[in-house]
Amino acid sequence: MITGDGDSLSIGGNHLIHLLRRNVDVNVLLFNNEIYGLTKGQYSPTSPEGSVTKSTPMGSVDHPFNPLAFCKGPMPASWPVPWTATRNTCARCS
Repeated sequence: MITGDGDSLSIGGNHLIHLLRRNVDVNVLLFNNEIYGLTKGQYSPTSPEGSVTKSTPMGSVDHPFNPLAFCKGPMPASWPVPWTATRNTCARCS
């Protein structure tokens, strides 16, 4: 499943919760760009605190949501792996 930070951690948050709770055999590729790109700059659940966007002109007051910590939480995913576009090897794969 390919998703973004806003879709899976805010609007569709319940879907991710139930996916983890039911331990569904699926790979989730979550793109965390820390903003809702399609709304032309609305802050997302993973935007850094103080982020100035069109929806938070005075800066975001919310603490950023940590998707990896969530997936490792009380209903842990079987194998959550942090990954970045600039990393060409997986930290837990080697």
